[in-house]
Amino acid sequence: MFKTVEKPIINRKKTSFNTPAATEESSCNLSAAADFADRSIRYHKESPMPVVQMIRKRVKGRDDTFTATDIYYDKTDGQYYTGVTKESSGEVTVPRAEYQEYNRLLSPDSGSPNIPPRERMAKNTILAKAKRGETIKYVTNIVEKDEAAEEETAEEEIEAADIDASADIFSEGNAMPAPPKTVRLYAEGNMKLAASLAKAFGQSGKYGLFEGLDAETTLADASADTPEALIKATEFDSLDGLGSRYEQEEQEGEVISKMMEMITPLENLEASFGGRTGNMTRRVEAAADRPKRQYDIIQATFFWVPDDTNDQNFENLQAFMINQAEKLKEGGKIRVILTDKNTKIAGKENLNHYRDVANRLAEDPDLKHIYDIDKKVFKKRNMRRKKVRQTYANKLTTLEMNAAGFKHTRTEGGILVKSFGDLIITAVRKPQQ
Repeated sequence: MFKTVEKPIINRKKTSFNTPAATEESSCNLSAAADFADRSIRYHKESPMPVVQMIRKRVKGRDDTFTATDIYYDKTDGQYYTGVTKESSGEVTVPRAEYQEYNRLLSPDSGSPNIPPRERMAKNTILAKAKRGETIKYVTNIVEKDEAAEEETAEEEIEAADIDASADIFSEGNAMPAPPKTVRLYAEGNMKLAASLAKAFGQSGKYGLFEGLDAETTLADASADTPEALIKATEFDSLDGLGSRYEQEEQEGEVISKMMEMITPLENLEASFGGRTGNMTRRVEAAADRPKRQYDIIQATFFWVPDDTNDQNFENLQAFMINQAEKLKEGGKIRVILTDKNTKIAGKENLNHYRDVANRLAEDPDLKHIYDIDKKVFKKRNMRRKKVRQTYANKLTTLEMNAAGFKHTRTEGGILVKSFGDLIITAVRKPQQ
C-alpha cells in the first residue's frame, strides 16, 4: 500500500514547523541506540512499487537480551505481542517486498553517500515475516543466499519471487489480551523528560499520576495498580543539534554518547530524533494506510516557534491536535503544555503569547468538534494550604517522577524558561459518530 506526503489539514497560512535545524540530515556515526525509521522516509503517490510496513518492532526490551516478556508491536494488525523469543539461525524464505522494505529501513538513503546506515539499538529490532518450511517465523539479520536473484530484470518476476536467505529466527509469539498503556511525546525540548517518565512508570501508581496530571494530584493519589506503560518520544532537533540540550559543548560524539547512556537502559522507552519524525503537524494518512498503533496520551511539551506573532504557533498546534486525533485510543487525550509567562518581546512586553494561544485552542470550533477541551494552570497547595501556581517540571518533581532532572525549556534551542506557572491544555477525543 502507499503512504503519501500531504500538507496538514489546517493550512490557512503557510506553516514552517520544520526549521532547517530540524530537517537537516545528520552525518554523524551513532552507536546503535536509536530509532531512525521515520527520519527521512518519503512516500509518494507516483511511487512505482508498493511500500510495505515493517512487520514487527520490539518496543520493550533491554539491550541485546531477548526474553519472552519483551513486547513487540505488529504494524500489520495493530497488536502487541509477547513470547517472541530468539530460537536459532537457519534458512528461511522471505517475501521480496518485505525483504526490500527491511533493507530500506536499515540502509543509507539512496543517492546520499554521506549518510551512514540507520543503526538501531537491539531493543528496537525490526523483524520481517518469513516461512521456515510451512511454519510462520519472524527474522532479522537477513542474508540473501541467491545473489543472482538481484539481477532479474522482469519486474513481475522480481515482485513475485521470494528470497531464500539465512537469518536469525524468532518465534511467532502470542498477542497480548489487552494492549499496554502507551504515551507519545512530541517535540521534546530535552529527552530528560522521557527518561524521567520511563523510570517512573516502573514504580507503583506513577503512570496513573501522569495520566491524571491535569488534576491537582499528590503522591497520596497513587494507586497500587501499575499498568504496563510504554513511551515513544521524539526529539525536535536534528542529531547534529543535540549538544545544547544536554548542557554539554564537547565533541558531538561525546554528547550523543552521554544521551544514549541516559536512554539506552530504559527498556520501556523508544527514542527518535529529527526530520519528519519530529513534525507534529504531519497529516495522518488516509484510512486505508493509517498506522494502527494508537496511544492513550499524546503530548507536546513546551512547543514554541519563537516568533512575534501567534498565528503560526496557534495554527501549528491546531493542526497537531486535529491530525493526531486518529492516533488516540478511545477516551485517549492530547495534552499541550505551555508556560504561562509574558514573552518579553520588544513593544509587547505585557502580552502573554502563551496564554493567548491556549485560549484560542480551547475555544477553536474545529477542535471542539473533535474534543472535550479543558485548560488549566498547574497548581499546588503551599504550607498555608493556599493554592499557588507551579511549573510542570516542579509538579513532576513533587510526584517523584523527575529522576533525570528535567527542566522547563522551550522546544527550539533548549532555552531555559523561568516560569512561575505552566498551562496544560487537555483534549479528550469525543466518541466517533
